[in-house]
Amino acid sequence: MNQKEYLYFLFSCLPGVGTVRAQKLLAFFGNDPERILHAGREEIEKAAGLKERQAQEFIRLRESGEAARRYQNMKRAGIRMVCEGSAGYPEKLTMIPGKPLCLFWRGTLPEEDTPAAAVVGSRRCTMYGKMAAAQIGRVCAENGVSVISGLASGIDAAAGRAAVEAGGRTWAVLGCGVDICYPRENIDLFEAILESGGGILSEYPPGTEPLREHFPVRNRIISGLADVCVVVEAAEKSGSLITADQAAEQGKDILAVPGRMNDAMSSGCNRLLAQGAQILLTPADIVRHPDIQKKLRRQDE
Repeated sequence: MNQKEYLYFLFSCLPGVGTVRAQKLLAFFGNDPERILHAGREEIEKAAGLKERQAQEFIRLRESGEAARRYQNMKRAGIRMVCEGSAGYPEKLTMIPGKPLCLFWRGTLPEEDTPAAAVVGSRRCTMYGKMAAAQIGRVCAENGVSVISGLASGIDAAAGRAAVEAGGRTWAVLGCGVDICYPRENIDLFEAILESGGGILSEYPPGTEPLREHFPVRNRIISGLADVCVVVEAAEKSGSLITADQAAEQGKDILAVPGRMNDAMSSGCNRLLAQGAQILLTPADIVRHPDIQKKLRRQDE
């Protein structure tokens, strides 16, 4: 097995070995997949915290050639994989805490020199929020700014769909495998993103179901791939605020759309503004942001 096949094997083929255990296993063996290829059952148990039965299955699958077969099947399905430290891994993600060990994707990966805005918000948005998100997506597309979102219903979908319709590109980071469209109602957007030159990304291997605990974790990738984070609508307790918090930890500016003080869907944005987020009065504020402008100027040089 080559390194990619082995890492795919770790993340995709083994019952009981998820991202955390796979990373523990690699760390135990000095991030050298070759050492794991020759490790015995007891070492594997100790390194990954597996039960004896799981470790035995690990050894059986390792020796069977199953990983290489599944990896080739994945490639034939148009799914690619890139690992941290390898050529093609997004440079922006190397600088965030808890960077994903591997990324799976369909379509393309975001280009490092293209400015990008994460646009996130409530799934249960108001008509005003949906309109604002669509305006943001359209203005971003018209000015060469990519949109990064989570493909969620509501704000994410409105921004992404408007960007694609305006001739721009968008990338969606999923909390499931890239072979699964979640929510299913956004299958048209899912396909449009791929057809327009954007991409579908995930740190979870193909076939991974959209479990609730995956979504807060994936949000760090949404903010990590962007230059700024835009929150359109968010309740007091919202996944969008998790994305904003992670953006702040990553040193990214947060832009929030203000709302009425008695509007539940604006309470999260208003709270962000009270805490020092930048106010977004018009979609053009994104294009004028210094970090976005810096990249746009480089493209013009």
